[in-house]
Amino acid sequence: MSDYERLTSVLKEVFLKRGIFKKEDWAKCLGYNKGYLSGILNGKEAISDSFLKKISDEFGVNPDWVKTGDGDVFLESENKEPSTPASDGSLTIPAEVWDVLKMQVEGLVLKDASLREKDMHIERLINLLEKQISENKENTESATARFDRVIDLLERQMSTSKKSTAKGDAGAPAEVG
Repeated sequence: MSDYERLTSVLKEVFLKRGIFKKEDWAKCLGYNKGYLSGILNGKEAISDSFLKKISDEFGVNPDWVKTGDGDVFLESENKEPSTPASDGSLTIPAEVWDVLKMQVEGLVLKDASLREKDMHIERLINLLEKQISENKENTESATARFDRVIDLLERQMSTSKKSTAKGDAGAPAEVG
């Protein structure tokens, strides 16, 4: 396992324990931009001593283990577990993590408001479509009724025509041949 793979592995462990899943949020918690952290994790940027010190100070990660694979992953004396409850039962959350959580909640609130607005638009469209369908049904029924009346009138006229033709034929003189 390379130093980059070890670093990625330990950061995944650290952040997953804290419920932080996006690498963009990892970068914010560490105080770096996403591009820089991505470069480090992909091996395009060198893992600097200051970066190793930062993760050691923040999370108790053993820099020697990241570099060489020797020793324990975490420094025993400095293994900081912010997600571990204090003796009074409270939970200590680093400010950076809290900021990320707040941003995620705010994003969810905005998405929720946006979804409610979209739901209202969809409801209006459904109502308009139902109204249009109803009007079309009424128009179809009205047209069908008019068509039926026209057919009825035509049938009566044809019937009357046949009767008058039949009467006219009976009263006409027969042809002598």
